[in-house]
Amino acid sequence: MLPSVKSSLYIGKNCFLFSTNPFNIGGFGGVKKLFVNTNGDFFPCEKANECSRALLLGNVNDGINIDAVKKIYNIGEMNAEICKDCWAIKLCSCCAVNIDDGVQISSHLQNKHCESQKEALREELLQYALAELIRKEFSKNET
Repeated sequence: MLPSVKSSLYIGKNCFLFSTNPFNIGGFGGVKKLFVNTNGDFFPCEKANECSRALLLGNVNDGINIDAVKKIYNIGEMNAEICKDCWAIKLCSCCAVNIDDGVQISSHLQNKHCESQKEALREELLQYALAELIRKEFSKNET
């Protein structure tokens, strides 16, 4: 099972901090930065859909909704069986903003994003490997 917010989130008086993120799932909007709209609503970052309540973390009057934070930062648990054995888990950049369907955090959108993410990573790794081969070949020819 993927680590949950309970194991990686310290909730103290008016603060919460991530200690580690072993699976690198998602960004950390709301921890290092917090987007506040003109109505005083809190969102994880400026990329969040302000019309969607799925990414609402709280507001200036009521403070942070810890349950909303837990839900957003545990998105890896939606597809835990798939994610735990994924070759790209340490490179995953899936975040709640990418899988918000306007109503909720969507496992269908997460799967779709995952496939496109893995394809992009495959391409980047192939380009890196090719660049390394060329560099090594070039280095041999210089000596």
